[in-house]
Amino acid sequence: MEVLTGTTIDAAGPALVRNVTQASAVMRAMAGHVVGNGQRRAELDEADRVIGWLFSLAAYAVQEEQWQLLDKATRALCIWDGAFDNWRPVPDIRGWLRTLSGRSAVVTAAVLRDQPESARHFTALARDHDVHVDIRNAVDMPENGAGGSPPVQTRIVDRQPGQPSTSLPDAVRGQTLSRLYRQADRLDWTHMRPAARAELCNRWVRDPDIGGALLPYLGSEQRVRVWIKDSAMKDFPRAQEGQGPTANYPPRYFRGIEEIAEAACGSDGEIIPDSVAIKPNRFFATKGEKGYFVVWGSPRQFRDLMWATMHTAAESTEEPVIVMTTRRGDPVDPAARTEQEAMARRYGVRLVFLSRDLHPRSGARGDAM
Repeated sequence: MEVLTGTTIDAAGPALVRNVTQASAVMRAMAGHVVGNGQRRAELDEADRVIGWLFSLAAYAVQEEQWQLLDKATRALCIWDGAFDNWRPVPDIRGWLRTLSGRSAVVTAAVLRDQPESARHFTALARDHDVHVDIRNAVDMPENGAGGSPPVQTRIVDRQPGQPSTSLPDAVRGQTLSRLYRQADRLDWTHMRPAARAELCNRWVRDPDIGGALLPYLGSEQRVRVWIKDSAMKDFPRAQEGQGPTANYPPRYFRGIEEIAEAACGSDGEIIPDSVAIKPNRFFATKGEKGYFVVWGSPRQFRDLMWATMHTAAESTEEPVIVMTTRRGDPVDPAARTEQEAMARRYGVRLVFLSRDLHPRSGARGDAM
């Protein structure tokens, strides 16, 4: 339990998505740990840690539209939440439930109906008409504690891969992303501290040209903030890499995976088609008869990259390579680099350091409605 909950969601999430059977077994095991080791009940601090990790995994599943994982993660989350009258995580979970729509709301509502001990913690949402109707019905508890009125049948519209995850008109979404990414680039979002990012997000919510443009479609400032923070800006680093559905909106971008492949494999390395993936950024490549598994990211992502590399290396014969990327001119921590090199050598992973430049993009999308 401690090992798993100590692993970041960006590292654990993709592995669980790739192996649904393993994910189901992991979630069942975590749910079974509510009673501790069979001799003692889990402590409150342990419950906090597990509930927080499962909550993050559920949010990840929504973001990636992985509905089976969402069901398993939310079910384990509700079992832990229902077993502890611990109100510390409830406000965060309640706020998240308010943001769910479409299939994510339907899947989560089905779990809540199965877990009334957890659902009773969120009865305040039953009369909140900003909340999806299935969620409201699932937490509408009469005096006997059972689920409330019968669930309303909800029509689910499946989205195709790469399609926007909100109901925003394309023109509004495009212009808003363009404005956000221009400001994020100018203010150096990547290197901002969390407090500064939070303040900037608040300014964007209040900005008539950003939050004001989104509000008629998203319905509340809270949903506007969630869309900016957890959708648009979470995609920003990937977009600068030329990846993801918002890749055409940043005003500047890195050269792309070709420079990563060159750093990892040499100038004649070839990326295997359809092997490029994210979270973490990775691909398979060949050079002659030799194969490579390449992951890349910033120095602060090193442990997650190492975890992903070791997980894949155990199941493949390709040489594992981690490419640590920095923007030219960024400060380098010599002690951290020495530690990273030592860990890579210990586990047989080749470590490459690459300093890159951002290049202006001509004709970035979203400048006009």
